[in-house]
Amino acid sequence: MVFTKNGLLGAVAERKDAKDYVNIVDCSSWAVVNRFAVDMLDMAGMEWSPNGHYLCVWDSPSSCAVHVFNVAGELLRTFEPYDDFLGVKAVRWAPNSEILAVATYDQQVYLLEHLTWRPIWTLPHPARFAGETVV
Repeated sequence: MVFTKNGLLGAVAERKDAKDYVNIVDCSSWAVVNRFAVDMLDMAGMEWSPNGHYLCVWDSPSSCAVHVFNVAGELLRTFEPYDDFLGVKAVRWAPNSEILAVATYDQQVYLLEHLTWRPIWTLPHPARFAGETVV
């Protein structure tokens, strides 16, 4: 279960009949206020945006798919930079919720902006850095 920063909502992953679902829970009553299916092989993780408006869900390490949903469960965007390779390593939101950073096992970091959820920048993220300091 992951919670919004303000603690008002939570998201719980559920797997039923070989299909992944997300349950949105109102934390004041612990009632499920929304439930929606997520089209992926095997959900690996999820994280709320800092403002609580978006939920990012990503697939197992064998697939490189990131889905962004709003609280109503509407799929806003699926980001899948490549096929047939190891997938998402980490996902982090900018504090203002306007940038989503997706680090993948191909040693890239993709920065997605919040209006179209398309990459605005791709950064190399090598396993080893040259030199003594990293800025």
